[in-house]
Amino acid sequence: MPSLTTISHTPFQRRAHVTRCARMLALSCLLLIASALSAAPAIAELPPRPEATLTAEQWVLFQFKRYYGHGMRKGPEGIAFSLERIRDKYIEHFNQMDYGESGIRREDEDILLNEEARNYLSNRLAAFHRKDKNGDLKVTREELLIHNHKSANQLIRIGKVMLLPSETQSSLALAELLARDMQEDLNQDGIITIREVIDSPQLKKSIANRWRSIAGQLLPRDFDSNEDGAISMDEYQEKLLPILNRLDRDGDGEISQGEKYSYDEERRQLQKDLRRTKR
Repeated sequence: MPSLTTISHTPFQRRAHVTRCARMLALSCLLLIASALSAAPAIAELPPRPEATLTAEQWVLFQFKRYYGHGMRKGPEGIAFSLERIRDKYIEHFNQMDYGESGIRREDEDILLNEEARNYLSNRLAAFHRKDKNGDLKVTREELLIHNHKSANQLIRIGKVMLLPSETQSSLALAELLARDMQEDLNQDGIITIREVIDSPQLKKSIANRWRSIAGQLLPRDFDSNEDGAISMDEYQEKLLPILNRLDRDGDGEISQGEKYSYDEERRQLQKDLRRTKR
């Protein structure tokens, strides 16, 4: 079977477009909830924007660990992994990031990051609404005690037995939950407002953690061969396909167990080198 070659991405773009439309519809619904809860649910200060720190080759190798399972199939010689299917997952990833369908720009990455921040904010505002028992857009200690009562009295596991917590255990659990929630009471007046939820350091820290977890999805800028600020599909495949073909050492279009073992060794060595560089 010949090595992988550049393919047309039109079918994948259609699927990615549907995904983007569904994502934007869900986001609109979440923002409507946020607007209903507060007239100005804007985060005052977002955490620093994460940047792609890997080279194109390093990024492809690390992503391969996520994607090779999608190519798994059983053959006459045991389990193997279709290189074409793995390639398709990389192409799908590109199309999901290419919001304007004109190449991946920094603005496309900002859309992804801001969407994650808005989604998390909407979830926090929805949680605020559940705690606000009387609907006055304020959460008091008394409302938090009511809200957390069920969680504080959940069954606890002792060995293989599930038991109800004692009164002391339940009181301690309720106190811990209350102390955690009251961290959002920034002016310490015993009442949590929506503005305090939005301005809380916990929100900013949580968004930063979420951004770090998806930073690996950002494409390294050295994919942009002509340095015009946009990574095109051709530029992407120009760097991607030679690396994938190199992993298929015998050129049969599949990643055998032996080839996967060689890849695992290469990835482990790369991780060691990167850790050594950061020191």
